[in-house]
Amino acid sequence: MKYKLRTFVLEVVMVAAAIALVAPLVGYAWRDKQARDREAPHPKLASQEDWHSILEELTTSGRFAGAPLPPPNSAAEAQARRESPPPPMVLVTSTLVLCEFEDPVITPGPACKGDEHLLQSGITSVDVDPRIPLKLRRELVVANSGSVAIPNAASWQWPLVERDAIRKLFKQGGWDGFYREFPQSTGIMEITHPVLSESGSQALIYVEASCGGLCGSGEIFLLERTQAGWKVLLNYRTWVS
Repeated sequence: MKYKLRTFVLEVVMVAAAIALVAPLVGYAWRDKQARDREAPHPKLASQEDWHSILEELTTSGRFAGAPLPPPNSAAEAQARRESPPPPMVLVTSTLVLCEFEDPVITPGPACKGDEHLLQSGITSVDVDPRIPLKLRRELVVANSGSVAIPNAASWQWPLVERDAIRKLFKQGGWDGFYREFPQSTGIMEITHPVLSESGSQALIYVEASCGGLCGSGEIFLLERTQAGWKVLLNYRTWVS
């Protein structure tokens, strides 16, 4: 009887010791999972109104000048150019697809497979300005794993073109064909769907602007919501040609 009691006590002590050893590990694993969940990308998409305001800030700030215009034919034309806003770039009416093949958190979407035109975006790269939060950059990529039509684009004040029409133009005549079709344009602008920070006070968008074979760039823009609308805080150029 004493032997059985001693054995039972020993087993209880061993179980208690095992629990004492395992409990901190379980707690650590749980806290680690919670931390990873907090850092996991959960995109908060910008509304149509915010999208419009963000694009207006980018297009009216002179950041996308595009191809230079030919010399003016007269002093009056030169003066008119100085007094008017720069000619607009043509906006593609569907969003860009973003692909990240090397990020440990992001799984590339179906649209990133089998299309030779889709390259590594570099948006989550360690080389990007660290002041642009990595979590927000990942959310931008996840939110743009497929292309969607820009909502109510026809109401915006920029020249518009569908992606298929652009591809057709370039197959037929390259940049010369594009500028014949859009003589008053200075190039092409393509954008992603913007995403918002958790608080909604900041927004992130990726923009590609092209105006020739060796005239183009891709940039990430971090914007801040103000009483006067969205304003650019930081930008980082991921590529240039």
